[in-house]
Amino acid sequence: MFPAVLTGRTKKNRRENNVHQENFRKKIVKYTIVLTLISAVIIASSVIVVVAVRTAEERSYTAYVDSLVSEYRLRFEEQMASDLETLHLLEALMEKGLLSEETIVSDQVRNLSDSFSFVKVGYYDIHAEEYEVHLPDSDRAYEFANRPAEAREAIRSAWEGETAVSQVYEENGIQTITYAVPVYEDGGICGALTAIRELDVFCDIINSSTTTGDSIHIFWIGEDGSVIAASEGKADPEDGSDLILLSESAGRTESSQEGISRQTVRWKGASYTLYCASVGDNGWSLIYIDNGKEIHSPIYSMIILVAGAFAILFLACITVIIYTYKNTKKDNRRIRSLAEQDQLTGIENLSKFQQETDMLLAENPEYCMAVINFRHFQYINDIFGMDQADELLVETAALLKRVLRENERCCREKTDQFYLLLAETDEERIRRRLEKILEQISGLAAIFHKNYTITLYCGVALEKQCANREEQRKRLLADSEFALKMLKNGHGNEIAFYDQKMHEEKQMSVMIESSRQEALENGEFHLYLQAKKDLRTGRISGAEALVRWIRKDGTMIYPDRFIPVFEKDGFCAQLDLHMVELVCEMQRTWLDMGMEIFPISVNQSKLLFYQEDYIDRLCEITDRCGIPRKYLVLEILEGLAAENLEELNRTIFRLKEQGFQISMDDFGSGYSSLNILSGLEIDEVKLDREFLLSMGTSREEKQKAMMRNVVQIARDLGIRTVAEGVETETDEKFLREIDCSYGQGYYYSRPMPAEEFGKKFLHQMV
Repeated sequence: MFPAVLTGRTKKNRRENNVHQENFRKKIVKYTIVLTLISAVIIASSVIVVVAVRTAEERSYTAYVDSLVSEYRLRFEEQMASDLETLHLLEALMEKGLLSEETIVSDQVRNLSDSFSFVKVGYYDIHAEEYEVHLPDSDRAYEFANRPAEAREAIRSAWEGETAVSQVYEENGIQTITYAVPVYEDGGICGALTAIRELDVFCDIINSSTTTGDSIHIFWIGEDGSVIAASEGKADPEDGSDLILLSESAGRTESSQEGISRQTVRWKGASYTLYCASVGDNGWSLIYIDNGKEIHSPIYSMIILVAGAFAILFLACITVIIYTYKNTKKDNRRIRSLAEQDQLTGIENLSKFQQETDMLLAENPEYCMAVINFRHFQYINDIFGMDQADELLVETAALLKRVLRENERCCREKTDQFYLLLAETDEERIRRRLEKILEQISGLAAIFHKNYTITLYCGVALEKQCANREEQRKRLLADSEFALKMLKNGHGNEIAFYDQKMHEEKQMSVMIESSRQEALENGEFHLYLQAKKDLRTGRISGAEALVRWIRKDGTMIYPDRFIPVFEKDGFCAQLDLHMVELVCEMQRTWLDMGMEIFPISVNQSKLLFYQEDYIDRLCEITDRCGIPRKYLVLEILEGLAAENLEELNRTIFRLKEQGFQISMDDFGSGYSSLNILSGLEIDEVKLDREFLLSMGTSREEKQKAMMRNVVQIARDLGIRTVAEGVETETDEKFLREIDCSYGQGYYYSRPMPAEEFGKKFLHQMV
């Protein structure tokens, strides 16, 4: 019985063991499956995290490198823009006659500024390719034919009216470039002003650190793919050249929002990414060669090596993701700030302001635009320093943000100019709001703790009749700025609204500027004459030439409308010589008719006195017409004498040597000084009409005393006197009493066409 019982227990135990083993196996399988699934999930998650982190890190790194390369490109372009701005300034000085060709050619222009950094500034006449031209008092010639081909190409572009930068060339063993800008004379191109720049300033740029303190190895590449220069230290320029040539023959490239093209190439078993930024219009590029090592963090190798520590690895990956996300978000905020904010005040810049304005106008066109500017802001800089001036701008921006509504915007443009988009169209409400804003900004003077009055002026524009909101925004900006200009020379806080009158003035200014040359060529500028009476003999014995612009349709534009425009752009010099020509031609006609002629006064712009060929051109006109030069009286304004009395006297002496007479116009209107009167070698002085206009007022006796003494002093100096504004017999009687030489005014004659003047006042020669 015992064996049988034992056998039963054994079988039972065996069955239990088998069940236990099966359960254990099942558990093992279950645990293994669970662990495998967990491991697979963690590994998959780790891989996904690693890939995601790599992708995010690579994007962040790529965007960062894009911004670095863009910064180097921006510095390049700013340097070239600064150089060209300097050259344009010199060209403007030449065009206005403030800088001569001799000064350029003799290399004296560097004496104008201690910061002058060009190797050489040159001037090439537009005919320099046809023959050599030597300037007076200079032993240097226009050596156009000897200039390198790259420089000649830039000069030719300037002759065609383009601002040009040459390709890099070697001269005297040094790599250089040539800038060239056109030089204008009488509305046409007369030559090219050039400046030679060595590449050291650009080499300093690519060797410098960025604003973040980082530096990368930059290659400066020419149009043909050759390396012009490379930053020092980090890479072999020859390998860089080979890589760059390989990239040009490789596949397609990617482009970023920064305008940076990227291309990946294989070289000597390694992978490199080339970041390329175009610079200027010469086919130049800045290239950064990256091998990708900076992208990879040691954490990736650690993740692979400690793959078993899934939980720690997972947390590390999450940490990397969060860190990368925060950094990317921070970078995005910084980039957005640079693109959309004014860096000093923190408010929107003009570009962002325009975008916001377009969106708001699309929703509701009932807005107005205001532009605010500080009066004499430079004085604040000079008196209180830049730090406090910047603080004023920051406080102004903060104030504007506080007073504007949610659907209104403001921005800062230029140094001290702010734009406001206000949700208002009622002029009176706008005026009240802006007056309060200007008053609050003026009150910011308290931040200086000084008794200084801050004043501002503001231009406002409303534009409702425009379907295109972008066009409405452009008009609002332009019209508000035009209204602002109307107040530039005012005093105190002022507000001007753009209205129909301003619109007409703006249209008139545009018409004057655009049609002046055509009007001159078409003979629309007519000669009018106003008689001058010899108060001793009682005869009309002189006249003043006046210009009238009579358009083809018969409408007349008076000088007070177009002369201020011409004085700003220099066209008045060309017009004054044209008037000299009309006077001489009219006198020639009268002589041919057997008429007796007398001297005629012609106004002369101060710009003419700075032109080297001024006297030669006057002589050419009088010689061509066969008019004795004593019959031409050249009138200058006393302000010209106040600028440089000694230099003016030298020019006057040369004019008198040629037989011309010189008169000083409007004496007593502005800079009047007896020192000027005694210091100038002039023949005639014209007393401003304001003297006689005071007759019958409380100032009459004082003005009479002044005129009496000025006439006496002029007589003692041998200078004849002409009184303007004679309108009554009483005026003439007084002038006779003080022994004034001539009288001019409506009492004798209004300005009239030259032909009519000749018939009325000229007589046949006996």
